[in-house]
Amino acid sequence: MIDGTQISEEDIENIVRKIKRPRTDLSTFLVHLTRDTSAEGGGTPEQNLHSILDVNPKPKIKALNRYGLFCDSTLIDKVICFTEAPLDQVKYIEKSSKTLSDFGLVFSLEFVRNRGGNPTFYINTYDQNKLKDSMTYLFNNLQNINNKGLFKSIKNLAPFINTFGKTSANSYADYSCEREWRIVGDLTFDFNDVIIGLCPHYKINDFEHKYKKKANLC
Repeated sequence: MIDGTQISEEDIENIVRKIKRPRTDLSTFLVHLTRDTSAEGGGTPEQNLHSILDVNPKPKIKALNRYGLFCDSTLIDKVICFTEAPLDQVKYIEKSSKTLSDFGLVFSLEFVRNRGGNPTFYINTYDQNKLKDSMTYLFNNLQNINNKGLFKSIKNLAPFINTFGKTSANSYADYSCEREWRIVGDLTFDFNDVIIGLCPHYKINDFEHKYKKKANLC
């Protein structure tokens, strides 16, 4: 309700879009970049993108890994990762990462949100661990009490919790600039759900030739 006038959900979304439009630091897209998993017996970034697009009957991004504060716990669900960085800034994420590549898929933020996607939560560990220790305490102790509902609640949150700053190995890691989103579990989609595909310029013809009848992926 604005100035006493009832407005619809669609009106609210239109207002939000108008506010965001002039903001170059905000994106209406989310990007999933493929990784180089060849060292673990997987594929190159290009091969991994093909493996997503070639799944039948529909393309599928498989949730293969756990990330974040509780990534070592087998109780936590595996996730798919996206970045909310504006498209003209994604190249800097690729350059700063040892495994991410310039192969990937771009989806609308609305599509990922409607599929259960959520931004990750970042806990500061640069100079203190109070918040990290509190979250770890809750997670560890809720496993041992006779209240499955409470543990399920923290388990649902756990895949979205990251730290930035000092790590347990006494080094530093800060990926908060990626403005990461995650989806728990696999993501099956239609080619029409893809806004655009990402690949090096010299690979565009290869991808267009293979997938031109399905979508504009490059």
